[in-house]
Amino acid sequence: NFFIDLSTSHHQPFMLKVSVRKEEIAYEGVALFREDKMIGSLNVQETWIILRLRYNEDGGPIIFPYEGDPSRTVSLSSEFVGRSRRIGYRNGKVEARLHVQLEGALLEKTFKDKLFESGQIARLEKGAADYLTDTTRRLLDKLQKRYRVDVLGIGGQIRAFHPGIWRRVDWQSDFPEADIEVTYSYKLRNTGMELD
Repeated sequence: NFFIDLSTSHHQPFMLKVSVRKEEIAYEGVALFREDKMIGSLNVQETWIILRLRYNEDGGPIIFPYEGDPSRTVSLSSEFVGRSRRIGYRNGKVEARLHVQLEGALLEKTFKDKLFESGQIARLEKGAADYLTDTTRRLLDKLQKRYRVDVLGIGGQIRAFHPGIWRRVDWQSDFPEADIEVTYSYKLRNTGMELD
């Protein structure tokens, strides 16, 4: 995949990043490349976003502060359910709207509140979706402004399914200015643990 990505004009390659300490090898995320030069890296949580958006993968657990309180965290499993994508061209810019549907179970919470009522479950689901949307917005800013690399595969989608738009853009220079928005929905399928 790295060499295929390296030979295309519609997205840039990335590669797993590991560290070696004595006899231990640790996964640290991915290294980003422009052509064949490493220009930066993303951590594990950011890498999960790429896996969900580009490859429809589940990703790892979603860990976020419940109701915005950092002292009360919740961990949810994530299972990829579906993705919708709309791509257009307006005011000289590519517009991409992606929506990812996930579902899963409650894995852990760091507080004693019972979370079994429907209102609390709805808050968990909304909290997960909002956290993922905010995290992805920050990642997009990093990819578009700092690194200027499309590792999400949006350029590939435009080239394959929107040839009229593809002929109007120079993706290498237009990607940083593209209007890209990613939203999420999360469904708590089952609790996976005792909630009290």
